[in-house]
Amino acid sequence: MSTALAKEETDYAAILERVVVAGDLSKLSAAERVNYYTATCKALGLNPLSQPFQYITLNGKLTLYARKDATDQLRKMHNVSISIVSREHISDVYIVTARATTPEGRTDESIGAVSIGNLKGDLLCNAIMKAESKSKRRVTLSICGLGFIDESEIETIPDAVMHDEPQQLEAEPERKPNGREHLIQTVSELDKLIRELRSLGISNADIQARMKDLVGVDKRADLNEGQMVACIEEFEDWAARIELDRKERK
Repeated sequence: MSTALAKEETDYAAILERVVVAGDLSKLSAAERVNYYTATCKALGLNPLSQPFQYITLNGKLTLYARKDATDQLRKMHNVSISIVSREHISDVYIVTARATTPEGRTDESIGAVSIGNLKGDLLCNAIMKAESKSKRRVTLSICGLGFIDESEIETIPDAVMHDEPQQLEAEPERKPNGREHLIQTVSELDKLIRELRSLGISNADIQARMKDLVGVDKRADLNEGQMVACIEEFEDWAARIELDRKERK
C-alpha cells in the first residue's frame, strides 16, 4: 500500500470516527466535510459530481439527505425494480405503497403519503404524483439498506434547514432554481429519458401510448410540469425493466 493511500485511509477513518462519536457533521471543518461527502459517495458507488446528497440540519445536527439523483443511481446500479402495490385515500391523506424487488428476489415495501385536503385540479394531480414518487424513493433507500432521509420527506419535518453542496456550505445560502429554470430542467430530463427509451428499441408510438395511458396526453409539448414529473418516474422504471430483462436473457 502506498504512503499516500495509507494516509488517505487514515484521514478518512479519523473523520468517520468524529462523525460517529458526535453524530454531527458541523463538527468537521469544511475540507473534512467535502472529504466525508466524497468518501460516502465512493463507498456507495455514486457519482459525487451529480450531487446525490445535500446537507440538512435536523434537531440541531448537520447530516446528509438523499436527493433524487441518489435514488435514481442506486436503482439503476442494483437493478431494483419498482411496482406500485396499492393506492389508498384515507380521510385527507393519499397513500401509495411501492414494492422494490432485486434480481436476487429480495423485496421491500414503503409508503408515500401526502395530505390532499381540499386540493383540486393540477394541485391535486401533483400531490398524487408526489405520493408515488415518495414511495418509490423511500423503498429504494430501504432495500439498499440506507437510512438517509429522502428529499421528498423534508418539507414535512418541522425546523429542518437545508444547505447547499459541501464546497459552498459555509458561503452563500442555497440558491434554488426559479420556476422557469426548474421547468427547463424537467423538460431536459424527460427528453433525455425519451432518447434513452428510443435507444432501447421503444418506438415513438409506444412512448406516446404510455404517456397517454399515464397522464391522458400523448404529446410531450402538451404536458404540464406535473405530468412531466409523472412521465419521468414511469419512463425511468420502464428503461430499468428493459435493461434488467436484457441482462437476464444473457
